[in-house]
Amino acid sequence: MLLRSLMVGVACATFSVPAFGATVIIGLPDWPSAQVTAHIIAEVIEEKLGEDARLMPVETTQIIGAIDRGEVDVHPEVWLPNSE
Repeated sequence: MLLRSLMVGVACATFSVPAFGATVIIGLPDWPSAQVTAHIIAEVIEEKLGEDARLMPVETTQIIGAIDRGEVDVHPEVWLPNSE
């Protein structure tokens, strides 16, 4: 339960819903911990915020560019300095 509460806080602190009624696109990288985080964020968006969420498989090295182009709204895990 503590982990879920922590993830809700992290999810709410690291992104904002683009607009009411808009679908939030969450990048789905290829490593397991980021996939779990992405699914938790999607659950929070749908269950707690009442908005639509969609997971989009995107290669790790391409997520930041996809966010910059407006194709993805959320990166579930950024590891610095690995992703500088």
